[in-house]
Amino acid sequence: MNRGFTLIELVLSLALLSMALMLVFYIFSFSYYNYVRFNEEIEAQQNLRYAMHRIISEIKRVNDADKVLVKDGGKKIVLLKYDNNTPEVDIYYVPHEKVINMHSRANGVELAHGVEDFHVNLDGDKLVMYIKVRNKVLSSTIKLMYNNGD
Repeated sequence: MNRGFTLIELVLSLALLSMALMLVFYIFSFSYYNYVRFNEEIEAQQNLRYAMHRIISEIKRVNDADKVLVKDGGKKIVLLKYDNNTPEVDIYYVPHEKVINMHSRANGVELAHGVEDFHVNLDGDKLVMYIKVRNKVLSSTIKLMYNNGD
């Protein structure tokens, strides 16, 4: 009576075990890759929404078409102070860094990173803005009021 395994049985069992482990590793690495990619996508979308929300809030706070200036070919928004027309807030896009920054007299803050494009157009009392991040575009149109000093 022979007890034990032959060399061929051991080699075949190790081959089957290694194939099973490779399959498990492949499934794990594929899942991890998708998890990382999905999280990056979520972060980019949250980044985009936050930047748009913050910019719109600042523009609505001023809400006077005479106090909103678009400069640098639509890459910069300057919001003027109500009392003496001095710049209160600058919102600008830095293409080589792919960021949108907001700078006020008090501080400066990065609103969004990984921005592929940012453009603003002021046509009378309508300000149209779009931000592109990871091939996702978010746009907004804001109707500004005119303050006649009344």
